[in-house]
Amino acid sequence: AKADSTYFAWIDMRKLGINPQQLRYELEREEHIILENGLRSGKGGSGFIRLNTATSEENIINAMRRLEHFCRNHG
Repeated sequence: AKADSTYFAWIDMRKLGINPQQLRYELEREEHIILENGLRSGKGGSGFIRLNTATSEENIINAMRRLEHFCRNHG
């Protein structure tokens, strides 16, 4: 059956110019957030990260703030 929704957010990080194989490592090291590298989903996922939103609103807001900080430091 075709899914009507998902609890994953795909986020395009390609404009940062970070090697897709390093992206997840750098996010974890610098911002202490663990996201799935889109490469795990195939070549088309290169440069994307996948955020699991099956958590509290507070956790999502916190992750977005950290992600924004990361992007500002690398953009």
